[in-house]
Amino acid sequence: MSGNNTANINSSFVQDEESQKFDSDDDGESGIASGTNPFTDESSEHVLNLSSDQEEDDKSDPEQKMNAFLFRLQSRMAVPDYALTDAVFCVDKPQCSISLGENLPTMDLKEHCAENALIKIRVTEVYSPFQFWFQLIQDENYLNSVNLNLNFYNGSLKDIESYFNHLPNYFIQPGYICVARDPLSRSWRRARIVSKPLTPDENIMIYYVDYGSGGEVPRTDLRFLSRLFAGIPSLALRGCLSHIHPLGPHWPVESIEEFKDIVLDREVYASVTECDHNDKVVFLRLSYNKDIKPSINRLMVEADLAGKSEHYSDRLREFNCGRRLRYLRERLPSFDMLENRAFPMGDEKFEEEFDHLIGSPSFYKDFEVPHLKNPFLFSLQKALEDWMVPYKKEEIVWRNLYKEANQKLEESFKKKCLV
Repeated sequence: MSGNNTANINSSFVQDEESQKFDSDDDGESGIASGTNPFTDESSEHVLNLSSDQEEDDKSDPEQKMNAFLFRLQSRMAVPDYALTDAVFCVDKPQCSISLGENLPTMDLKEHCAENALIKIRVTEVYSPFQFWFQLIQDENYLNSVNLNLNFYNGSLKDIESYFNHLPNYFIQPGYICVARDPLSRSWRRARIVSKPLTPDENIMIYYVDYGSGGEVPRTDLRFLSRLFAGIPSLALRGCLSHIHPLGPHWPVESIEEFKDIVLDREVYASVTECDHNDKVVFLRLSYNKDIKPSINRLMVEADLAGKSEHYSDRLREFNCGRRLRYLRERLPSFDMLENRAFPMGDEKFEEEFDHLIGSPSFYKDFEVPHLKNPFLFSLQKALEDWMVPYKKEEIVWRNLYKEANQKLEESFKKKCLV
């Protein structure tokens, strides 16, 4: 890491002026007089600031009255739970590190993965031929710079010693961007926390934003991310093979493993077929050769590892009002579900159950998400419900368009019959 970057890292702590007030036991002029009950006396209503309607409800509803009492009790604490914010906890955080709620910038697909563009990539993670992650070779300098400079987390320089502290519990929140040590390579990588652990001893589930992979790490392997590394976009892009489809409801293990053997951790050429800019997915044809001949897509079809898809043909696009129909397994599980570890991976039995779930007409036609009986799949349940909202909106638009197109065809057919 350069001397300039090291000098820019300031480990001094910031303490908000308001948070300093909590350290004082002096109530000042607003103190409560001796002999006054702060939980029932009218003089303490400044603590709760209830409306008159709420007060009336409290008198008639014992549960609400108890909740109001507990709220008053908590308000007399040095720092009430509802007042705990990033500003209060910033004493545990280096000044120039990322705060809660901040995100890394996203890659501009129109600039880097334009339609019909030829790019060189390295595939870094594979779930299936429809869901894999890759890095652009042209961004290797970015990646090498990030990885090299993150090595300072292995040191013990005094001017950045606060970055070496373990991440406090308050910052272990879903979505928080930090640095995590990869268990295999023991290198430090930019990561996003996926879920909050249920117990203090539980490992933290994270997603490596530059690699598309994830896993569990102990709390001791999490650190604050300096803003020096926050300006570079997430380098792991989402990829999907075009012009093919699985030979069954979902991709069989044999096809997935063969695809991994062909592309994982290798540099290949890629021709961009199209991009889904909403979900940030790039549809690709891959090859070891610059002219994309033969394509890996085609080789998988010839090896009976995949079927040839006609959905990309001009004929079918025209028939579907310019739309390229997508397989449900292209859409599900979504990349968000996989990256957030909401979907159980490597479970062939669950894959079959998932086929029945999304293959039900009530799901893809009536937009009804069935209740998952397994309580451990509550994250997937919520993810499916969230996914259904934009899917339903998109489908309704297309269904209305199809309806209008059919009406025009019927009118045109009737006119021809009358002539």
